[in-house]
Amino acid sequence: MGHKAYTKAVWIFAAGVVCISAIILVAYRPALKAGAIFFGDNEYVFQNPLVTQPGLTSARRFFTEILAPSSVRGYYHPLAMTSLMGDYALGGRADNLTVFHLTSLCLHLANSLLVVLVVFLFFGRFWPALAAGLLFGLHPVNADSVVWIAERKTLLASFFSLWSVVSYSAFVKSNKKKFIVLSVMAYVLALLSKPTSVMLPFLLLLLDFWPLKRINKSRLIEKIPYFVFFVLAVVVTFLSQNQAGKVSLMFGQSLTRIPLLLCYCFGFYLTKAVCPFNLSAYYPLAGPVTISQPLVLWSVLVTVVFVVLMLLTIRKTRALVVGVLFFSVAILPTTGVLTFTDVVVANRFMYLPILGLLLPVAALVDWFVNTCQGFSGSVRKVVTIVIVLMLACFEFGLTRTYLSHWGNTESLYKYMLTSFPRSAVLHNNLGNALRFSDADEAIEHYKMAISLESNYVRAYNNVANLYTNIGQVDKAIEFYRKALIARPDPTVRYYAIHYNLGMAYLSKDDLTQAVGCFKKTVELRPDFTAAHEQLTRLLERQKLQQINEGASRGPESDI
Repeated sequence: MGHKAYTKAVWIFAAGVVCISAIILVAYRPALKAGAIFFGDNEYVFQNPLVTQPGLTSARRFFTEILAPSSVRGYYHPLAMTSLMGDYALGGRADNLTVFHLTSLCLHLANSLLVVLVVFLFFGRFWPALAAGLLFGLHPVNADSVVWIAERKTLLASFFSLWSVVSYSAFVKSNKKKFIVLSVMAYVLALLSKPTSVMLPFLLLLLDFWPLKRINKSRLIEKIPYFVFFVLAVVVTFLSQNQAGKVSLMFGQSLTRIPLLLCYCFGFYLTKAVCPFNLSAYYPLAGPVTISQPLVLWSVLVTVVFVVLMLLTIRKTRALVVGVLFFSVAILPTTGVLTFTDVVVANRFMYLPILGLLLPVAALVDWFVNTCQGFSGSVRKVVTIVIVLMLACFEFGLTRTYLSHWGNTESLYKYMLTSFPRSAVLHNNLGNALRFSDADEAIEHYKMAISLESNYVRAYNNVANLYTNIGQVDKAIEFYRKALIARPDPTVRYYAIHYNLGMAYLSKDDLTQAVGCFKKTVELRPDFTAAHEQLTRLLERQKLQQINEGASRGPESDI
């Protein structure tokens, strides 16, 4: 390539980067005004004492509380928590989320440009790189990770994971060890942001197979530093999650459920990647994972079709095989085979893995622009630009539409209930969103949640709290008691229900019942200071009452 041609290519590439950056920023502009507070946002930020008291002490605790994090139970991701704390220090609040959204949008834009860089390093041409970066940046399934405050961890982990891939690619091309050191360091930072980044060493091996085409036994040896941190991350994640009571091992599941679960996740995600309609930030599992369930059957068929396509194309190109395997391996920690959460599938789990599906797309663009016969080079480029822009417009429109539902918490939950009207979780959370503005409607949604799931402890507790707030204490006591006889739920803090019930009895001046509730509270959680204070105060009142009653009766007469 001559100097003029090289200069022209550089300018085209730079102009393309500027254009896709502008398009992504315009597409996500509504995110800056989004006011919805979703699952985990309060625990991560607004009710998190370490985040709301920013400083070195909080940062130190984020990094040193490894096996038993105190602020977000079970999750060790200190970089993500420190990032959120920094936004809070800059003025981010529950009624002003712009600071959080601005940081997240900047990270998403950076990730989109890193995708451009990664694909460029793989193929050495800017057309597939720009196409992949634009489609990644605009894809609607990535919107959750940008607009959801608690998902800062996904953006940060992807940022460092992509830098790790970039550094690894630089190492492959230059054979300079400093780049692989940088790659390992970036991998560690990704793990400190979100533990699901753990599969990166396996992804690098896939990239060695294609498009780097350097796979051999020695590649395993150079991955040893990665696997050391892989093992550490797995151990820390398992132990910390297990202490929080959130781990369910695949060995406890039936042998038929595991492959069906994997097929369900694979089919669901591929469908959403190609047809991102009816998106939701929460997808309840419709029923048991069995072949008789239509969604599971559909997913199995999709999986079989893709396996056949991979086998048919592997002789001509490794792109589809590696792309699908990259996607599958990257998403494996979130599939529910090893369960850390009640959620089986979610848009946010696709954020980095979707890069795997874009690799075959980039390979197709590269082949069409540079190799395909029958058309002139100019025609091929124009056709490529038109098709990519059409896909980008499709994604742009869906992303803007989906972001419009994040205007406030109430509108978000009502939108999701249009798709999942029988979700007890969504009804309960909508009740939480309405409890200060419309108590009657909130109570209706709490009761709907209970009718859909008769042992839903959180809904019982929430409706009881609301009854307490509006002065209907007898109804509150009724629902607190129902919460306590519902089946055990390891994610529910039962000591809080006993404490709430005690406060309800106290408001009725029923000291005997209140004392019993506070005794149970401190038995379940000895370090609960408020319960200790209430119990001490009530025991003193009871003792004083007994003394006063004795004095009022006077001395007993002789018999």
